[in-house]
Amino acid sequence: MALSLGDVASQDGYNGLEKGCIKMFTQTSPILELLPWTKIEGDSITWRREAALPANAWRGVGGTYTESTGRIDPFTERLFINGGEVTADNFIIATQGKGENAIDIKASHYALKAQSVANAFDQAFFEGDDMADPNSMVGLRRRLTGSQVLTFGATVGTALTLAQLDQLLDTVPFADKCLFMNRTARRKVSSLIQSQTGAFRIETTQDAFGRQVMMYADTPIYVVERTGDGSTILDYDEDPGNGTAVTASIYCVSFGMNAVHGIYNSTLGGKMIEVTDFGEIQAAPRHLGRIEFYPGMAIKHPRAAARLRGVTNA
Repeated sequence: MALSLGDVASQDGYNGLEKGCIKMFTQTSPILELLPWTKIEGDSITWRREAALPANAWRGVGGTYTESTGRIDPFTERLFINGGEVTADNFIIATQGKGENAIDIKASHYALKAQSVANAFDQAFFEGDDMADPNSMVGLRRRLTGSQVLTFGATVGTALTLAQLDQLLDTVPFADKCLFMNRTARRKVSSLIQSQTGAFRIETTQDAFGRQVMMYADTPIYVVERTGDGSTILDYDEDPGNGTAVTASIYCVSFGMNAVHGIYNSTLGGKMIEVTDFGEIQAAPRHLGRIEFYPGMAIKHPRAAARLRGVTNA
């Protein structure tokens, strides 16, 4: 059964810090807000995915068929580990105030670490590369190939058009899909819509936290960026083929158990995230805690996601 990250946090066994971190995950990352999750046993899952249909023919009376078999390929996805340690000096904890003036320094540091982990997941979801980091989840940029990668203006890139977005949406023929891009590209989509005549208008919806989300062709558009400095993960830093890093990519992803979903461990009371507060440590005058996140990603259909690459800032 697929669960949202909020549903996962409501399950028994998650402590208050873990629930707080999961809430911060969904507030920080549009991917973690939208991605459905399913439990698996062990640290990996294997399934078979349709690769090619068998041939068929019209047969006359007394005729025969030529044997033809489709192809179903096995795929395996595994879980990964991301996290970090949280420390706070004894002095800061002792002087954080009381009552209305109190500042929960520990909680604040856990919230900051949770934002960092969520940003790292977004980075890996789109651009994770195990060739660069063998411990990283492999992202969509490495996974998507063939007809699921649209390239306009080969070797030089091209300015974004609504026709390109339409083709990107058509490349993912599933429901519950979303567009992901940087903030500048979203403004360009808004400008392109506003420049049209007739029935074109900018439509919006709301996310789970009441924040306004722009839509194009009934598809929500989410900005992917880091919460700390506002820098984008999907920046104009990709080489279109001429040796200059001046283009960006826009992704379309369909979420669901037959499309793109997350995986996490279910055996022995396993959790997707574990947060441990060790308290004051003996080795130094400070408190120590640790966050560990154990996610994985599965793409169940070869057309569940697509990439539009070579988009210039023009």
